[in-house]
Amino acid sequence: MENVENRIGFCPNCNHELTVPANLTNFSCMYCGVGLTQNDLMSEASVFDAAALEDVNTGIAGCILDNKDLMKSFNRQEYTPSFEEYCEKYKPLFISLNECYTAAAPNEREDLKNNAVKAFMDGIAADVSAALKPNDAREQIR
Repeated sequence: MENVENRIGFCPNCNHELTVPANLTNFSCMYCGVGLTQNDLMSEASVFDAAALEDVNTGIAGCILDNKDLMKSFNRQEYTPSFEEYCEKYKPLFISLNECYTAAAPNEREDLKNNAVKAFMDGIAADVSAALKPNDAREQIR
């Protein structure tokens, strides 16, 4: 049996270490199933960055709140260019969120996801509350 040289790298999607035959051009991560190539493998595992996660959680509600006018153009005629503009604008935020999630220990990921959702919902709730008049009956909806 021929000795096969292996390459060790880390999955960019789930951060697990992979050992892959060096002559294999396309393969899937055995942990998360994402399709990869040799060029996709990272030489080092991602490191969790708490400050980056805080930045993401601070800015995540802006995905909606900072785009109220853009959201109006999400109609049949303007949907594709409007959505492409939106995606391009927030691509760095979601890449950062994914990097934080991937670099976190697997047992911490559920909490990170829940915290991001909470930060998003809290931002939306704060915006709605600020828009309501103090004695507005709708304020009770919170």
